[in-house]
Amino acid sequence: MIKYIFILLMAASAVQAADSSSYFFVFLNPNPSRPSIPKDSMERLQVAHLNNIERLYHEGKLSIAGPFGDTLGGGIFILKAASDAEAKATVLTDPAIAADRYILEVFPLAITCGKVCVASDLFSLATYPFVRLTYQKSLTEQDRQLHEAYFKNLIDSKKLIFYGSLGSNGSVAIFAQAEKLDGTHALIKADPAVRDAGIRPNIRLWWTAPGVFCEEPQ
Repeated sequence: MIKYIFILLMAASAVQAADSSSYFFVFLNPNPSRPSIPKDSMERLQVAHLNNIERLYHEGKLSIAGPFGDTLGGGIFILKAASDAEAKATVLTDPAIAADRYILEVFPLAITCGKVCVASDLFSLATYPFVRLTYQKSLTEQDRQLHEAYFKNLIDSKKLIFYGSLGSNGSVAIFAQAEKLDGTHALIKADPAVRDAGIRPNIRLWWTAPGVFCEEPQ
């Protein structure tokens, strides 16, 4: 069962590079109030959830999908859609979402570093350090500029393989596989805007197919 889930997630992760202006970033957050259901029903729902991921991928609507690699659960979709309404309608075709298993957050995504590619190996999973950066009301324009300069250095040093803006809501960053979680914590802590509490980071491990961000092999 687990192997089947992983294969479907990897298949959904492979995608051709495309125009970032039509990307939407979706957080699938476990719903703490989700109803309890029998184990066999949960397994059927999970299969339906993954089948829907595969369908959306083959229809060209889903670019990347993958679960977080920790006990908190949840995952990420990166969708292609013409509008916010279309992106939300696409996500709501997921049976697990329709069954109220997740609380969704959907944001327009502007990619400023990296791109998405076809995975070279669909039968293995890579673990990436993932960071969500939420902008606080206390974030000043000076802090924002220092943050952007700091992240430009991370990009130039190839520690960062993907960076995208969620507009006024913040941004997301994915670090190279070689950059373990402890190292990622240290790098994020050194961000001037994080130190000054203008940006709140959430750092987690995330699974998807290797090479989907066109990075060089580690």
